[in-house]
Amino acid sequence: MPGRTQPREWRLLFESRLRLQLLYCGRFVCKPEWKIESDRLPRGMIGFLFLEKNDCWSEINGRRMALHEGDLQVLRGGDLLRMGHDPAHPITALSLSLAIEQGVVPNILLQRKFNRRYRIRDRRRYVEKFDAILAALQSPLSVRDWAVDSAVLQWLAYLIEETAAPLSAETELGEGAVDRVLLAQSWASARLEKVLTLDEWAKSVGWHPVHFERVFKQETGLPPMRWLEEHRMAAARQYLSGTSRTVSEIAAAVGYSDPFYFSRVFRKHFGHPPLRYRKLGFALDR
Repeated sequence: MPGRTQPREWRLLFESRLRLQLLYCGRFVCKPEWKIESDRLPRGMIGFLFLEKNDCWSEINGRRMALHEGDLQVLRGGDLLRMGHDPAHPITALSLSLAIEQGVVPNILLQRKFNRRYRIRDRRRYVEKFDAILAALQSPLSVRDWAVDSAVLQWLAYLIEETAAPLSAETELGEGAVDRVLLAQSWASARLEKVLTLDEWAKSVGWHPVHFERVFKQETGLPPMRWLEEHRMAAARQYLSGTSRTVSEIAAAVGYSDPFYFSRVFRKHFGHPPLRYRKLGFALDR
């Protein structure tokens, strides 16, 4: 018919298939006696802990680090966590654990290569974004889903902008990766006096050395042999502070056949040779 217009062709502008899960979300004002002896984040989740006030320490999969006011710590599902603080200066922390499902991917955030620790540049803005999530959780039921989704996504957009965490080209490690790393740590800890090779260490948990090295570093932040050296030095420090063993005996007990090389490594870690460290005593640890 004359004058009849053609049907408009509609094109999809944007489509999102997201399913948000929050495991916990809150501001935690910790008491002086607060500490976490051992905790494990459920698999499939990712956690973010921001120190709003004061400092603390954390240990993730056997690696200890200091956290300062304004730092953000990232945890991945399966991580084994220990934490503590100075009772005279208890911390306040903003803590959130979540998963965002997209299509067949159970948590798209696990495809991001987050570092274990970040220094947040605009702390005020981070706190504002987080407080918006807490406020959204108190919304009326009729709009709570929309409010929470919106607040979390705005916080997340800021977080990714702040951290610049790239997408990882690596595939997911699968169930049990952290457990195998922890088993590998226990295996090595029981053999500190022996000379350990990467090949036999990887074999102890049934992995190829290249895969073992990659997964170990991803889960702990350190290559396996670097972790072993730090663990040996920590044990040597305890021997020096708590026993009367000679330097040669301590070197042998932590896997060094050459006491002179052991002394050089010890000095690199602690700034003093073993006998000097023993003479100065616990003052070095304060």
